[in-house]
Amino acid sequence: MLIDEMIKYHIAVIVLLLGISIYGFFYLLGKEITGLKLKKRLTTRSYIIQGFLMAAGFSGLVVFATAKISTDLNIFIMIISYILLTIIETKKYFKISKAKNINEMKRIEIKYTIINTIIIILNFWRY
Repeated sequence: MLIDEMIKYHIAVIVLLLGISIYGFFYLLGKEITGLKLKKRLTTRSYIIQGFLMAAGFSGLVVFATAKISTDLNIFIMIISYILLTIIETKKYFKISKAKNINEMKRIEIKYTIINTIIIILNFWRY
């Protein structure tokens, strides 16, 4: 019973992470924003995504440890996905911080958001 609730929480955090990624992608395509305001929003969004990534990683670790699940291919794929998402999001943050103009910031954000979204969806697709 407790394990089921923990798994539901883990899935809910991941769904929220996916929702934030998709919302941010369409937000960028839909609105015209000035340079400094865009940079602030993208960096704030990056912090939010990092927070949800950490929450997903922690909840997954708690479920893994509490349920005493054996390490199989699914767990290994989730761990690799978590590491990849964290690296990609950090790389995106630094590239946006160094970006010179709005178009470059948007290009970086869209590129990395698509990659992150694909990784998250591939994890759900297996189930």
